[in-house]
Amino acid sequence: MLKKIFFFLLVPVFVYSETINFKNGDKITGTIVGQTNDLILLNNDLIGIINIPSSQIKTEENKPKKKTPWSGQISASVLTRDSNTLQKRNDTVTEKSQLIDDVKLQVQTSFKKKEYEFKWSSKYRFYRTDILGNIRIIDDLFNVSQEYKYLFEGKPYYFFTRSLYQQDYRRAIDHEFLQTAEIGIDFIKKRNMTFSTSVGVAYHRYLRTVVNSDNAENIDRDVELPKGVFTENFRWEIIDDLALIQQYKHQGDLSNYQFSFKAGVENKMISNLFLKLEYKIEEDTEVSYDDKGYYNRSLLASIVYKF
Repeated sequence: MLKKIFFFLLVPVFVYSETINFKNGDKITGTIVGQTNDLILLNNDLIGIINIPSSQIKTEENKPKKKTPWSGQISASVLTRDSNTLQKRNDTVTEKSQLIDDVKLQVQTSFKKKEYEFKWSSKYRFYRTDILGNIRIIDDLFNVSQEYKYLFEGKPYYFFTRSLYQQDYRRAIDHEFLQTAEIGIDFIKKRNMTFSTSVGVAYHRYLRTVVNSDNAENIDRDVELPKGVFTENFRWEIIDDLALIQQYKHQGDLSNYQFSFKAGVENKMISNLFLKLEYKIEEDTEVSYDDKGYYNRSLLASIVYKF
């Protein structure tokens, strides 16, 4: 009795009614008349005052957090690129084979439910150059895209669409628009490994500036083409926080095509911060000069923050 009186003298509290939920699923209702970090005194109408250890009480921290359908990532990359390119600057097209260093900034947001997912992303790539002693930032690429994926319930199949708009100064292409419609299959869909492919059709349109070899004048062309598309994605988490990643995209046919292949590793450093190292190959036979198609070889080092 003296112990209880001493307790109330040390820990005065407001008296209020509460329903306490235990970790084993039981619950009890009463008036809380005293409380410390380790103990709660509850006055129940039937059994009187009881001591309840805090360790037996189910708190908000014990409840599973409701998973938000929203996620995203922000990344900054440094690229070393070997390119055979057309460059368009101020309506002037020049032909160059270059080894340059680029910077790429990318933002991506996703909304995912059980049967479908939306993904929006934006990318900006630029490089610095020294022109007569003045450091200038030169635009290299800008694009925005939206992806939609619908999963058929209980099946490994899915429907996928991609909408893309971009300005690609490296390929001397303006107002490029691509719309795809694809059917895919998840061959492997595990926690530590995923592998999927999709095939479909696409509508591709862009404005292209070419160089007339006879008089070196620029010619603008409005290109509009239907195409076939193929996409393949692979991810394997070898150990915790270290994953192999690989992707291949192909559009066109076997003789007139554009493709990109990339492979690398992604390593979680701290919290939501990741380091990604990738090697990427791109080719485009539609954009060519001197009987050579556009090609690009890139080595990327990226810092990625996921949220």
